[in-house]
Amino acid sequence: SKGMTSTDYMKRLEKVSQCVPVLDIELKKFELARNQLYEGLVNEAIANFEAFGIEFPNSKYEDDVKYHLGEANFEMQKLVEAKEYLEYIVEHSPDNHYLESVSILSHIALIEKDNQNIKKYSLILLKHANQQSHFLEAHLNLMKSSYALEEYEDVIVHSKQVLKSDLTIPEACLLYTSPSPRDKRQ
Repeated sequence: SKGMTSTDYMKRLEKVSQCVPVLDIELKKFELARNQLYEGLVNEAIANFEAFGIEFPNSKYEDDVKYHLGEANFEMQKLVEAKEYLEYIVEHSPDNHYLESVSILSHIALIEKDNQNIKKYSLILLKHANQQSHFLEAHLNLMKSSYALEEYEDVIVHSKQVLKSDLTIPEACLLYTSPSPRDKRQ
């Protein structure tokens, strides 16, 4: 309800849970945490996702919870925690949030200036790219890591791929030098 705090909502859920099937409560608690994340209440979302994992250890939403915990921890600059959750998704859940997890992991590698992992995750992203944005992100990241590793032939290869896209040269340059949308929200 409007005007109801998350705490009030959780208390109300507890009372209703005696009358509603567990699956509905499970879904409601998952949706609460996810909505908090989307509303920018990242700390609250992390706490509720963690509580959800304890309360529903074998939930059908387990992979979604881990992905969102990775995403939320990334937004809070808790890179070690974010990597733990997102690497789990990459290793164990190739059908659920896979490319999004790989994308965030490549951003973490960029932040950490970990050129080997930039290449690793960008090549995975490139291999499975199903959107123009994934294709461009992979090539831009590979340009950056190749440049840092002084692999200038690879810089040229990846820059040509970016320039073949529908982007104008200024747009490509902005993507190359700009922080990710997640960085901008912070």
